Amino acid sequence: MADCELPMNVLLSHALLGLTRCCERAGAQEVVLWSNLLRVVGDDGVDRKALPTMVRLSRRAVRSMVDALARHGWAAVDGGVVRLTDVATDKRREWADAISQAEASWPGTSEIRGPLESFVSQLPLEYSHYPCGYGAADDRITGGPGADWKPVARDLAADTVSSVSLLALLSQALVGFAVEYESRVPFGIAAGVYFDAAFGDDPLPLAKTPPALMIAGNGKSGLERHGAVEVDRSKLVTLTARGRQVRDAYRPAVRDVETALPNSAPLRAALETLDVQAADHPDVRYVGGYAGFAEVSARR
Repeated sequence: MADCELPMNVLLSHALLGLTRCCERAGAQEVVLWSNLLRVVGDDGVDRKALPTMVRLSRRAVRSMVDALARHGWAAVDGGVVRLTDVATDKRREWADAISQAEASWPGTSEIRGPLESFVSQLPLEYSHYPCGYGAADDRITGGPGADWKPVARDLAADTVSSVSLLALLSQALVGFAVEYESRVPFGIAAGVYFDAAFGDDPLPLAKTPPALMIAGNGKSGLERHGAVEVDRSKLVTLTARGRQVRDAYRPAVRDVETALPNSAPLRAALETLDVQAADHPDVRYVGGYAGFAEVSARR
C-alpha cells in the first residue's frame, strides 16, 4: 500500500456501507439484526447456547440481542431454546428478500464478488456476517483477552464462501482485517481510522470530533477511561501519549495487515473501482429496542 492509497479497511468499509444502504432502501430495516441473529433462527428455534458459535460473535453481544428481542416481544426463550414470534419471523423473511434484491442490483456486485471469495476463503477463522464488537462498551472484535468470544476455525479444505451473501463476505473480510489489526494495536480499528483522519497535534473542539468515537467530555466515555484522549474545561480534546501512539500506529499496522493477508492485491484492485471518497468505518452500536445492535452512521 502506497502512502497515497486508502487503506484496505477503508475500501472494505465503504463498500459494506454502500451495500448496507442499498439493503435498507430495499426494505431491510435492521441489516445488523438480520445478519447476526434472525437469519440463523429457524421456524423450530435454536439452542441459545449454540448461537454465539453460529453467528461468530461473543456471548455478551448475543445475550444483548436476544434479551432485546425478548423484551419487545420478538422472541421467546423457553427451556434454553430461542424462538421467534410471528412478527420477527415475518421480518426475517422480508429482510432476507430485500437483501437478496439489493445485492442483485448493487453496482459493485459483479466486480468484487470473485476477489472477495478468494480473500475470505483464506482467512483462518470464520467471522460474523456483519461487524459487531465484543459488547456494548467494547468495539473490539475479540475483546482483548476476553473470555466471551471464542474463535471458530475455518475449514480451508471446504467451500465456505460460494453460498454466502455478498454482505456477509464484505463483513467477514473487514472483520478478519480488524482482528489482525487488533493483534498489533490494543484498540479497535475504528479508533485508528478516526484518530488518523481527524487529529493532528493540536486540540480539537469536542463538537468537531467524529461521532463514532463517542467522546463525551465527562471522563466516562471509553476513550477517556482508557487514557487515549483528554478533554479540558474548554471542551477541547487532545490525544494523550497513548492516543498519539494509536494514531501513529494505524497506518503502519493496516499496511502490515494488508501485506500479511493472502489475496489482498486482487481484492484491492476490485475495491478501487468503487467510488470511495472518505475514511469511514461501520458504526455498529447497542441501541436497545428490538434491534439490540444496529449500524447507526446514517441515522445521525
